[in-house]
Amino acid sequence: MSISHVVSRRAAPTTSPEMGTHHTEACQHLVMALHYLQCPDGANVNVRGSIRKTGQALAAMRRLMKGGAL
Repeated sequence: MSISHVVSRRAAPTTSPEMGTHHTEACQHLVMALHYLQCPDGANVNVRGSIRKTGQALAAMRRLMKGGAL
């Protein structure tokens, strides 16, 4: 077995596509939660929406920590 063959086997990705999806979902939910809290005038802050998106981000991170299992 050549060195390049061993290196290429070790460089193979160890994460599933579902894990990448959960990571992306968590990031998107957190960005939206922050967006709901940022208003120039401070009058139209959507706290309930931010809490909901934060909960969705936590759920996606929980799935990520379990290895992609639903």
